[in-house]
Amino acid sequence: MATTTTASTGAAAVDGTALTPAERTSRALAHAQATLPEGTNGKLLQAVLLEVAATALADDPAFAARVRARYAEVAPPPTRRATKRGDSSSGGTGRRAPRATPKVSDLLEPLVPIKHIPNYEITVEGPLDPYLLLEVFGAHQLARALNQRSPADLQKAVALVQARHPGTGPERSTSGKASKPALIAYIVEQVISSTPTRPLERPIVHD
Repeated sequence: MATTTTASTGAAAVDGTALTPAERTSRALAHAQATLPEGTNGKLLQAVLLEVAATALADDPAFAARVRARYAEVAPPPTRRATKRGDSSSGGTGRRAPRATPKVSDLLEPLVPIKHIPNYEITVEGPLDPYLLLEVFGAHQLARALNQRSPADLQKAVALVQARHPGTGPERSTSGKASKPALIAYIVEQVISSTPTRPLERPIVHD
């Protein structure tokens, strides 16, 4: 079976961040085929995987959170459009002023609270309680709310979750470290699965 790490891709290929979409598809398909009976049709399996994943995205918030987190991790930064010399927006210098590359979190839809909790204010500096975040933003926004916090904050949240679910933990790389998407996916899966489901509340509308 072909290895997934080559001399040309280097260490970055271990977690897939340096792979092209075609290489990523090929590697994922090979991994899936390895778990199925020999002789499985690759093209048909690829179609089935997409069908199952599309359904899971709609039905499983934890799975959807893992997909969003992984996509945010490997998505390339937006490319800058080349401009012609003497562009009027350049201020007469012939060059367009450079733009700061937006963060992935800035490109996402803003978080909309669905519940107000008295005496509780959410800030990026305050203590991180994923169970309260679930109450305030709901399962469909939990991953995006967590993505706004630092890996250090997420590690503290993981410890909080592990206290309620001993023996569990986020997926780790060969180096023993868990990436930010892995931390988010673990928190979302454990918090949502241990919280009773209920109808989605309406977003809070301020007059």
